[in-house]
Formats: sequence, structure tokens, C-alpha cells
Amino acid sequence: MILICIVLILIIAIAGFIAYTTFTEYMPATEERLQVTKAKVENDAETDSVEMPRAGYAFNIMTWSIGYGTFGDNADYFFDGGTMIQPSSEDRVNSNLANIVSQIKYHHPNIVMLQDVDKNSTRTYYLDEVQRIASNMGKKYSTFALNYSVPYIPYPWPPIGHVESGLLTLSDYAIDDALRIQLPLPYSWPLRLANPKRCLTVHRIPVEGSGGRELIIINLNLESYNDKEGRAAQIEMLKRVLENEDNSGNYVIAGGNFNQVFSSVDTSEFPILSGSWNCLKLDESVFGDSWQFLMDNSVPTCRYLNKPYAGANHDPESFQYYMLDGFIVSSNVKVLICETKDMGFTYSDHNPVFLRVKLLP
Repeated sequence: MILICIVLILIIAIAGFIAYTTFTEYMPATEERLQVTKAKVENDAETDSVEMPRAGYAFNIMTWSIGYGTFGDNADYFFDGGTMIQPSSEDRVNSNLANIVSQIKYHHPNIVMLQDVDKNSTRTYYLDEVQRIASNMGKKYSTFALNYSVPYIPYPWPPIGHVESGLLTLSDYAIDDALRIQLPLPYSWPLRLANPKRCLTVHRIPVEGSGGRELIIINLNLESYNDKEGRAAQIEMLKRVLENEDNSGNYVIAGGNFNQVFSSVDTSEFPILSGSWNCLKLDESVFGDSWQFLMDNSVPTCRYLNKPYAGANHDPESFQYYMLDGFIVSSNVKVLICETKDMGFTYSDHNPVFLRVKLLP
């Protein structure tokens, strides 16, 4: 009888939790206008920034999936076959964030596109990473969009807990408008309750001397573990957004963590090892011939989190690497540099990718 009561209590508790999570599920609209935050910052001559980009002049962009500040070189992760659930310490998260900001500023990007930025999460000690990064980066404009919001994830042990995370974009240039576009959800209920609601954030930046054309900056973090069908639906939506802006004559740059490798990229130096996640290839031909697909395969952009990086054998035959981060750029943008910055995975499980471009008149 006691056992039956315990089982009934557990069933009621689980059912109640699922009901609560369903009732409080984060369900963003198909499109939502983002708040553009304008900060007061002192002029920094080193950034050589102007309020608007100009046709014919070069500027810099950087994208970095920062892993919430938790996945430094000391980290592994249970979902990749490691053991860690929470970061080693709050001090390590703070140190990672400080170094991430410092490294970005060192390379002087005019536009910064960050993924996996926590705002109020158990796993990052409820630090407001958005405010921390924005207040120290020295950029005039910023937006933040949630793509992962769950009141409580009860697994594994200790549980992941409360999650609020998303995409942070910072700019020296004036952002006239920003939109969050919801991507297709690859999971159905109840699995979708504990999974991200991935999105695109589309930023409109006026361009001086362009005859009214805009610079469209799209920050993204696409699906990673779902099947081909779910990822293909997200790619199709990305394609439509890119085409609409390109057909309007705008300059278009989409960057971030694609969680896939571009089909033209040679990954033979980073073979898929037995037991590792095998990332899919993004078929560039789906987009047509007018787009530039940019990944620098001289340095991997991501490492597997099945074991810590510090102290490990870093040979590609022993440690799993990936090419996941890069850019898709319209043909009216001249690419001068696309370079993965090798940070030795010290502060994140991803390396940042640096882009220098010029908008063609």
C-alpha cells in the first residue's frame, strides 16, 4: 500500500510538473520587434567607428558562440558524453566572460554577433551576461532575443534548472530596426517544452552613400541535434529571409553557429571519430549561385565536449573538432578577410570567426 501511494504521488507530481511547464511554455510569435538599446559610450578612436557604414569603406564583424561562459578548456558536458552539468565555479564563468569581452575588443569588430548568452539561468549562477557584456563592450547599439526559455529543467542531477538564453548583437552603427523571426520548431509536445525555440534576429542598418539600401545583419544559432527534416525546415526559412532582402537590393550578412558545415568546406583534417556527433552538411546549392559561404577551415570553430580540452591530446585523430561557425554573404559585399581566431578553446567550446568586408557601391 505504501509503495502504491509513493508511485501515485510521483505520477501526480510528474503530471503536475508537465502541466505547469506546458502552461508557462515560452511560445514567441512568428515575428516580434526587438528593443534596440542605445548606450552612452565615450568615443574610442581605436575602433574607428562611425554611426553608419559607408559604401566603399571596409568594416569588421565577429561572430562567437560563447557557450554561456561555462564551456572553457576545463569543461566537458553530459550531453556530449562528458560528466559536467554545471560549470566548475562562478569565478570561472566570470573569468571566461571577462576574457571573451577582452578578446573581442582586441580585434576591433564594428558589429558583434554572439550566441549562447545567458540572462538569468541556474547554470550560470543567475548572472545577467547580456548586461555584463553590453556594458563592457563599448558598443552604442545592442539587441537581445531569447531562443531558450524554460522555467525549470529537472534533469539530470543536479538538474539544469531555470534557463533564459539567446542571441546578443552589438553594433557601432545605428540599428534602425530589429526583428526576431521564429524558426520552425523541430520538436512536438512534450519534447519541445525543454528545447530551444530557435530564431533569426534581423537588424536593419542604414548605409551612407548607398541610395537607400540597408545593411541587413542576421544573427543565428540553428538546430544541432534534430533530424535532417527539422534542420532542412530552418534552412528553408533562412533562405527565404535572405532572398527577400537580396531582392530588395540590400547588403546581407548572416552569421553565427549554423551547427552544420557548409558543403564546400574541406573537413578532411578534422575527421569524425567513433562515438562522436556527426554534424550534417548544409547544401549550398539550395541557395543558388549568388551567395558567398564563408568558413575558414584552417582552424576548427568548435570542439566536442566529451572531455576537457586542458591536458588532453589535441591531435585531430584523438580529439573531435568541427567547422560549424561562419557567414553567408550577398554578392554585393566584397569579402576581404574571413578568419577563425584560434583561442585554444580556453574560454568557450567555439572559436570566434572574424570577417572584414566592403560594401560595393
